[in-house]
Amino acid sequence: MEPDKHVGSLVETIFSALFSTIFLLLYIKPDLLAIYQKGVAPIPMLSSSSARSLIFGLFFFSLITLAVCIVKLKKKQWSTHLIWASVVSELADALYFAYFMTRWDALDKEFISYFRNDLATWALIAKAAVLCFLVLTVISIADDLYKTYKHKKIA
Repeated sequence: MEPDKHVGSLVETIFSALFSTIFLLLYIKPDLLAIYQKGVAPIPMLSSSSARSLIFGLFFFSLITLAVCIVKLKKKQWSTHLIWASVVSELADALYFAYFMTRWDALDKEFISYFRNDLATWALIAKAAVLCFLVLTVISIADDLYKTYKHKKIA
């Protein structure tokens, strides 16, 4: 792996570890994902019936990403298996995030009513954000694959 790629992998590993820790904390205490106001009880974002299972998915996929990042750092060179593990990991992360962000039935009714806009407006905003995120993920994956195979840096 090139020096700048090694630094990128190190940063990616640090952020993956950070997000894994955050998702573990949210899994243990899902009510932290809420709107907090002074003098009023917090309004949870997710209904209690679906919060843990959805957050567990985020935690699970962040652990997979962390594992791939650690292997990247350890090997310091791309292999065919590693590049494709990275691609699958990134796609799985992005698709699960899209699933998470579009689970309208999982949102707490009080959370939705807190905002002035109706659910249709927020659904449109979330779908646009998810689409942008998926497009950027695919572009990033294509860039990694192109650079890796173009320069034949696969062991």
